[in-house]
Amino acid sequence: VAKLLVTVDPSLLPHQHRIGAVPPLMALVGDSAASDLEYFEALLSLTNLAASGDDVRERIIGPERGLGVLSHAMFSDHEMVRRAATEAMTNLLPHPRMVGHLADPDVMKVWVAFAMDFEDNPECARAAAGCLAMAVGYPEVAQCLVRSNGAKMLKELIQSGNLDLMHRALAVVLSLKEAGGELYDSLENIGLPYFCRAYAEDFGRKLSVGEVSQEEEKLVQITVDMARQVS
Repeated sequence: VAKLLVTVDPSLLPHQHRIGAVPPLMALVGDSAASDLEYFEALLSLTNLAASGDDVRERIIGPERGLGVLSHAMFSDHEMVRRAATEAMTNLLPHPRMVGHLADPDVMKVWVAFAMDFEDNPECARAAAGCLAMAVGYPEVAQCLVRSNGAKMLKELIQSGNLDLMHRALAVVLSLKEAGGELYDSLENIGLPYFCRAYAEDFGRKLSVGEVSQEEEKLVQITVDMARQVS
């Protein structure tokens, strides 16, 4: 089942097959005797399944106690397993229990730490930052993020030079700016809008004179536009 669902679009499967695939996959993720490859394939399959609908997310979170099992998998010694578990958790959004999970300060500290670990674990950091970008629109998650060293995390991601991470971090910043109040004040206090303005000016100039590679041009333009909105 795990090998099949890594490559097959779950939305093409009948409803009962999608729901029926969840228990054996969750059992495999929770099996201490399984190999890292088996964990990885099962987690990728769950990631794909979770993206296919609310009914599957409910099955993972409810009867299969997915929040606990997947959270445990995020601490695997294997980087690819950690990344796959983080992506599977991300695809549980917008389930209310996943939103509530991220609004727990102890949980949020883990996600912030994962996002900040981009030098040693870039793929896992990208997955964690993507989750935060998706979830920060919920006020309870936004407040928890800001109170969990979120401003420092966002500044580090935006200054990382990694366009994927910058894109995700800027999406969070724009959501916080829209929310306003103390949520955005924390970013102003560390000079983040100033840095965004400097980035937009510098890379806006580089775009205009063709100093950005063709493969990066599109994402640089997106991040420059977002940085301008912040500043």
